[in-house]
Amino acid sequence: EKTRIRWGIDERDRSSQHLPSYRENSWRAGLDRLLLGYAMPDEGVLVDGVLPFDGVEGEGADTLGRFAGFVDALDSFLVSLDRPAAPDAWRGRFAAMLEQFIKADDDSERELAKVHQAIDDFAEAASASKFEEELSAQVAIAWFRLRLEEEERGLGFMTGGITFCAMLPMRSIPFRVVAMIGMNDGSFPRQQHPPGFDLISAAPRRGDRSLRGDDRYMFLESILSARDVLYLSYVGQSVKDNSTIPPSVLVSELLDAIGRRFVVAGAGDADIVAHLVAEHRLQAFNPAYFNGDPRLFSFSRENMLALSGSRHRLPRPAFIDQPLPPPPEESRLVSLERLSRFFDNPAAFFLEERLGMRGYRGVLPLEEREPFGLSGLDAYAMRQELFSTIMAGGDPQGMLPVFRSRGLLPPAHHGEMIFHELVGEVALFVDEVRKYEPSGGLRERFELQLDIGGFTLTGAVDRAPAGGQLFARCASMKETDRIRAWISHLALNAAAGKAPGCDTLLVMRDESLRYGTVEDASALLGELLRCYWRGLSEPLPFFPKSSMAWSKRSGKGDDERLVASLKAWDEGYGERPGEGSDPAYLRCFGEEPPFGETFREVADLLLRPLIEHGGKP
Repeated sequence: EKTRIRWGIDERDRSSQHLPSYRENSWRAGLDRLLLGYAMPDEGVLVDGVLPFDGVEGEGADTLGRFAGFVDALDSFLVSLDRPAAPDAWRGRFAAMLEQFIKADDDSERELAKVHQAIDDFAEAASASKFEEELSAQVAIAWFRLRLEEEERGLGFMTGGITFCAMLPMRSIPFRVVAMIGMNDGSFPRQQHPPGFDLISAAPRRGDRSLRGDDRYMFLESILSARDVLYLSYVGQSVKDNSTIPPSVLVSELLDAIGRRFVVAGAGDADIVAHLVAEHRLQAFNPAYFNGDPRLFSFSRENMLALSGSRHRLPRPAFIDQPLPPPPEESRLVSLERLSRFFDNPAAFFLEERLGMRGYRGVLPLEEREPFGLSGLDAYAMRQELFSTIMAGGDPQGMLPVFRSRGLLPPAHHGEMIFHELVGEVALFVDEVRKYEPSGGLRERFELQLDIGGFTLTGAVDRAPAGGQLFARCASMKETDRIRAWISHLALNAAAGKAPGCDTLLVMRDESLRYGTVEDASALLGELLRCYWRGLSEPLPFFPKSSMAWSKRSGKGDDERLVASLKAWDEGYGERPGEGSDPAYLRCFGEEPPFGETFREVADLLLRPLIEHGGKP
């Protein structure tokens, strides 16, 4: 995931599929980075066109070595398929493949023996026919596919109970019940995909075998074999959006024929197709299975209890019924970074620090396509790196091969165009930042240690000679940016006393903000630290976006302020969900917005001074 492996062994694999030959986002590119990262650290320097990837150590190195060996073996076998060979050579290749990749156990021993037998039969058939010419892999695989898909005779048919079997011709023996499952559109009748060397399919004639024709005949035979019940099932609704999916064309034709010829006895003009077709629900605990419908029923006691529980849902209990005991006294030594991280998300901080609960975000499935554009997070990370490079006097063009090696950019010229657009955007932002940067960009590291209300606040800020500080991020302004800059601003002002020039400038892509000198900085920091201490014993109802929306409208009516907070809680940026969808907030406060009296008091206490001291630069 982190090395951006998407598909394809390497550029050779992609060119064999008549696609552009590029190495980025392939297995080889990712494995090269991982293996090189085990040997040397990532210092932003390419080695023979490869950027090392940090993070492989300990037992992970052994796993990586085994997996790299597996990929090498798989690649070698695939390369061997590109070379034609005599039948006896194919026997050796396939036998070696089984020996290398398949480990037999009690469950697979019988199937593996059957595959070995098929390999021997392939070579013996060629020997018996005196055939010694070379064959392509497509011919050999087509032979094995037909052989291994043959139905085993004499097993599993007419055993006296329920018989599971494939549909084969000449089995029109009467049964009380005939059930055909998986009658999905595209699955039955089977689609015929003959190999390219099949001359019969290329020029068909009357009497040639047709899989679709055979399947239509077997479908008719199966219908005629049913005496009491004929059961057909298919996937009729999409699990993604619940849209309708048609059944096999044969099932549709059968329903059309029934609709033209038959009616429901005693039901007048009722639709007989709707009478015959039962539409099942997506979940097994749907109420429809327990409402007495003879076509929709369930024997599951667990699903019934789950359903009855949802009908009589009890109020959600509080996450904790009383605050936890205060943390140890050494926790009163607080760093600026720790205090800022707390106010980014107090609920997540409480879950991690006091309860050890981490990783509540779901794991997304791995991507299987190379990038065709940039995601928001990737674009932000690249802008920030380009920003740092330009501010340090480096050449941003040198970052192009680095980004390519990481697999961040789309392939070919499209990726270069996106990169140059990013460089242009960042260059404009750098020009904006340099308007406020002191002459020569000189800044000094200012270490601070403050004793406030029983807490010791430590940290460091980068201060200009005139006394102020500058925060710049090549991204849109967010509430957390304002809060972090405000905390650092208060610390600088508390450490510098009433010295002039203790302003803080926050420069972002879409707007800029300046915090002026704060005379009561120590008192405001004390309030922040007291809220921090409280948030270590119970979840603090402080939410940067929603709380800021409440405090910005100070002086308005409570209803108007609450509407603004609810909008921030429910609505996100672009297609992203609102603040209320955060897993930590949901776990601590539930789905209902926790905008009670405590929320309002904390928001005004912490954010109204921030808003009052903030202004345009």
